[in-house]
Amino acid sequence: MGTIHRGVEGHLRDYNHEVSLLAPFLQGFDVTWASRRRHYNTELSLYFLSPLSGSRDQFGFSSEVMLAINLGPTMQPRVVQAIEKCLGDEPAKGRVDQTLFFLISSDTNAETFLREYTSNNAQSRIPVLFKRESLTAESDSWFVRNVIADQLFSRDLFDYALPLDNDLLFFGRDAIVAEFIDASKKSENRGLFGLRKTGKTSVLKKLERLSKAAGNIVLYYDCKNPAIRNLRWDALLERVTNDILLTIQRPLPGNAKGAHVSDQFAAAIKLAPRKKTVSLIFDEIEYISPICKLDPHWHADFVPFWQTMWSTQSEQRRLSFFVAGVNPSIIEMDTVQGVQNPMFGIVRVAYLSGFSERELKMMLDHFGNRMGLQFSSDAARYLLERYGGHPLITRMACSAANTEISIRGVKRPVKVARHFLAETEEERERDIEFYSRHVISELRQFYPAEYEMLEMLASGNAADFTELSMEPEYTKHLREYGLITKQPGRRPGIKIPVLEKFVATERARRNGQSFPKYVVPKDSRTRWLRVRVGKILQDARDLEKIIGKSGLASLYGPNGIPEAERFFSLVPISDAPQFDHFINVCNRCLVEPLNEVGTARGIGDYLGRIIRSDYPELWYALERIRIYRHNSFHLALRQRSDEALQKFLDVDLGGRRVTQVEEVHFVLQQSVIDNLFIGIQCAIDRCG
Repeated sequence: MGTIHRGVEGHLRDYNHEVSLLAPFLQGFDVTWASRRRHYNTELSLYFLSPLSGSRDQFGFSSEVMLAINLGPTMQPRVVQAIEKCLGDEPAKGRVDQTLFFLISSDTNAETFLREYTSNNAQSRIPVLFKRESLTAESDSWFVRNVIADQLFSRDLFDYALPLDNDLLFFGRDAIVAEFIDASKKSENRGLFGLRKTGKTSVLKKLERLSKAAGNIVLYYDCKNPAIRNLRWDALLERVTNDILLTIQRPLPGNAKGAHVSDQFAAAIKLAPRKKTVSLIFDEIEYISPICKLDPHWHADFVPFWQTMWSTQSEQRRLSFFVAGVNPSIIEMDTVQGVQNPMFGIVRVAYLSGFSERELKMMLDHFGNRMGLQFSSDAARYLLERYGGHPLITRMACSAANTEISIRGVKRPVKVARHFLAETEEERERDIEFYSRHVISELRQFYPAEYEMLEMLASGNAADFTELSMEPEYTKHLREYGLITKQPGRRPGIKIPVLEKFVATERARRNGQSFPKYVVPKDSRTRWLRVRVGKILQDARDLEKIIGKSGLASLYGPNGIPEAERFFSLVPISDAPQFDHFINVCNRCLVEPLNEVGTARGIGDYLGRIIRSDYPELWYALERIRIYRHNSFHLALRQRSDEALQKFLDVDLGGRRVTQVEEVHFVLQQSVIDNLFIGIQCAIDRCG
């Protein structure tokens, strides 16, 4: 049972009719503070409620909650505005929960009003409504908790996909926001890049809010807006100039009114108060760049627009600009249409990837507790592994999980476990497929070469990906997005499996294929095999030359792979007998010699003990050969080897049965050869 603190008693003597309204809350809260406030022509009684253990456990309340009492006959927007004002003022600021409030109202239509209000103001605080007549008549000690549960648990707080205009739903990104604020103070430029819906716009909006709160001048432009991107460079510069003059409420001096638009812009910056900085934010920068497709005039207009920015900033050190988009290539190119790129070298680039584990857990706890969902640590780890910390995809996945829990009629609060998320994965990811398309749409639209690299990796063509990625520029941005992983000596992979699945499926659908994995076309197979096998033999010899310097175990000796001519004579296959011959040659040339090395050195299971430790990716390729060869020649497999066979088949056949894959024998040959190539490349990387 809660208590009313002594400081509240004086307030209740003046408003003794509110004593009966507070009584039901004492079943779950202490009443710690009270006051009467008037804002927006609205009178409110305010109380701070400190949750007792039962309320904390059920709803995840970690701080006090504000209770507002307004007994006017009708609910109006000014009532909510007055409450919002009180929440933002002392002593509520920093003391009470800023994401929700309790409200007692006499209006019988208050519930309908608040439903419409929150629908139109999706980022507003969550109101929990108590009707006056119910509080005075209700004696059930669980009444308050039931009302809170009915209203909080019925809302899906994860289901929000728009940029954040306030701090209520903003999580993580503290370091990048602090860096950008500091850059603004120093009049330095920054670029923020990453996949769609990673929160770039939300970061820029927070930069805008904090800079304005500090009294500085900040202007935000969404470049994908036709009202922006349709403009020629001088018209856009004129618009920015006028916006600055409007903000500082000063006209251009007479001698500047007939001047060139670039001079007018410089004059406007000069008019700004000396102690204020001017920051210009250009979001979705691709749409006014040399790579834009909708408005090609920006291919020519890009240079004079940014020459003006650069020139003005060089003369007046109170100007900074911030740009955001998917890819910083427009900043990295040194020339644009044969002219020096004015953005080259003057914008420091930052990337926005997925949430860290700490940030993700913070978001899950905050929203989940409000909805009666308590995500276990294993569940949070699963979400991080499956969705890479991508804010939108993770939120939509949690929203889908919330819907499934509601459909099942599970009583809340409920513990969300990893096994529940895993068993509902397939259906959930069908529901969120649209968001996967949305996340990579601009990568595919503006940067087709990088998207093709992603497509290679997603469709299982890691060998070609590995070969091309030897030129770092092909994969630099994909790595910076946090989209692909590549550790020294390990094979590359896509960090967000749901995106990998979507990209592979889309590629197969576009090419009219039922099998999502890449298969070398028939007319290219002979050349493909000759090039790939030749590369394997050459790289194996190169690997032997550098092994001695690494301290790792030797492989085949200075001459490379034994019986190389037999391996080099392999041809593309199409049936089971040909596969038997192929896999036997691979085993004889690549696996058996290592067994002989182990025997000569007195080391049993040389492949499993030494090669696996020193060259894990090469071991993976050689173990595949060993297992397939045993199966192909019907040699006895131990249970563990039988399980390994099934795992290799699942990987190589994309989870399909042998009978479901067309040209299955060539598909397996391709996988064996490509994995050998990758394994040797990873070994070279590890030794080098």
